[in-house]
Amino acid sequence: MSVAERVGGVADPLGHSKRSSLARLPFLGRLTTLQRLVLGSLVLFALGLAVILTQIVSTYTHSYLSSVDSSLVTEITEFGRSASQRPKGTALRSFAHSYLSSHPLSNGETILIDVFPGPIYGSTDSSSVEPLSRVRQLLDRPPGKTTIFTEAGTGTSYRIIASPLVNGGKTVGSMVVAANLAQLERQRGEFILLTSLEAVTALAGALAVAAFSLKRILATVQAMTKTAREIAVGDLGTRLRHVGPKDEVGELAATFDIMLDQIESAFNQQSRLVSDLSHQFRTPLTAARGHLELIARGAISQPEEVADSIELVLEELDHLRSLLDRVLLIGRSMEPDFLAIDEVDLATLIRNIGIEASFLANREWRVGNAPEITVRVDGDKVRGAIWNLIDNAIKATSEGDAIGIAVEIGESLDLSVTDSGKGLSPSDQETVFERFARPGGQGRRGTGLGLAIVKAVAEGHGGGVSMRSALGEGATVTISLPLSVIVGPSERSEVEIT
Repeated sequence: MSVAERVGGVADPLGHSKRSSLARLPFLGRLTTLQRLVLGSLVLFALGLAVILTQIVSTYTHSYLSSVDSSLVTEITEFGRSASQRPKGTALRSFAHSYLSSHPLSNGETILIDVFPGPIYGSTDSSSVEPLSRVRQLLDRPPGKTTIFTEAGTGTSYRIIASPLVNGGKTVGSMVVAANLAQLERQRGEFILLTSLEAVTALAGALAVAAFSLKRILATVQAMTKTAREIAVGDLGTRLRHVGPKDEVGELAATFDIMLDQIESAFNQQSRLVSDLSHQFRTPLTAARGHLELIARGAISQPEEVADSIELVLEELDHLRSLLDRVLLIGRSMEPDFLAIDEVDLATLIRNIGIEASFLANREWRVGNAPEITVRVDGDKVRGAIWNLIDNAIKATSEGDAIGIAVEIGESLDLSVTDSGKGLSPSDQETVFERFARPGGQGRRGTGLGLAIVKAVAEGHGGGVSMRSALGEGATVTISLPLSVIVGPSERSEVEIT
C-alpha cells in the first residue's frame, strides 16, 4: 500500500494529495454554492469590520488618553510654578497642604504630595488612589523623571503621572496626579456598542446585497446549465432569453444565446450538407457502379464499348473528386484560419486572369483596367472565386457572346464578372448562392457549389456577393470587399483613390 493510500488520499504524479478541501471540511460540502459564497462574504466582511472597529476604538482611546495626559501634565506644571513663587519662609510642606485645600481639580482627578519627611497630603477622593501599590512606591521613592502610566484600581482604572519634587537642586519628595478613567471606559463601551450595532447593520446590508447579486448570477448560471442539458438531449432551439439588466451577467447571457444560435446554425448546415452530399454522391456512384457491373457480367464486351464505359466511370470519379474538393473548401470556410491574408497587387491579379481566360473559350472578352493598388486578401481564394464566376459565365454563354471583368472602387471594392447570356429570373436569383443550387445550369454537369464558394470567400474577407440579372439580359455577379482591405497604391504606380 502506498503512502497516499495509507493516509486516505490519492497521490498525483507530483505527490500532491487529491483529497479535496471540502472533504476536510464536511459541513461545507453540504452547503449550496450560494450559501458558501455568502458564508465566505460574511467571514471577509466580519474580519474587515473587526479590523476597522479595533482601529477606531484604538484611535478613540489614544485621543482620550492624550487629553487626560495633557491635563495631568498641566497640574504638575502649575504646582511647580506656584511652589516656586510661594512666599519666602513658607515651607514646601505647608504650602502643599494649603495648595491642595484651595486648588480646584477637574472631575475625577486626584493629587497626592509627599514632602520628606512628613505625612502624605491628598486632595478629595485621594483615598482610592493612595493604596495602589505602584503609587505607594512612587510616593516613598520619587521617580528620577516624570512618569505616566495606567494602573488598575478597584472597579476602575486610573491614568497616573508621577514627578519628583525638586528644591534647590535636591529631590525633597514626590507628587502624583491621577485621573479616574471610569468615564473613558463607560464612553468607550458605549462607543463600541454603538459602532458594533452600526457595523452589524452595515454587515447585514452588505450580505443582503451580496446574496441578492450572487443569487441573480447563480440563477443565470443555473439557467445556462439547464439550457445546455436540454441542448445535450437534442433540443437545439432552447435559449436563455435573459430579460434582466444589460450588465456583465446580461452580456454573458446574451453571448451564450448568440453562441447557441451559431451552434444550431452550424448543426443545421452540417445536417443539410450531409443530406445534400448523400444525394449528390449517389448519382455518380450509381452510374459508375452500373457501368462496372455491366463490364463484369460481360454485357459490354466490345473493346470500344469497354473503353467508353471506363471513360464514363473515370468522368464520374473526376466529378466526385471535384465535388469533394469544393465541399472541403466550403467546410474550411467556417474555420478561423480559412484565409491566408497577404498583400496582393490587384492590377496584376486581374490582368493575369484576363489573359488566362481568353484561352478558355471563344468569347468576346472585356477586361477593364484595374486600379494600381495593393490589397490585403487571400490571393489564391480571391482568384479562385473569380474563376468560379468566369466558369459560370462561360457555361451561360455561347460562342461570340461577351464576358467582362471589371473592378470599381466606391463604398466598397467591387470585383465583377458580367456575361451576355440568357440571365436568370428573380426567383432563381434568390437561391443561386445556396449550396448545390443550379437554377441556370439545369441539364449541364456541375457541382452547384461554385457560387456558394464565391459567397464564402467574400464573407470570409468581411464582404459579400450579389447578382444583378434579368431573363434575356445576361447577368453580373459582384464580389464586394470592404475598403479596409486596400493598403494603398502599388509599387508600380501611384493613383488617387476616391
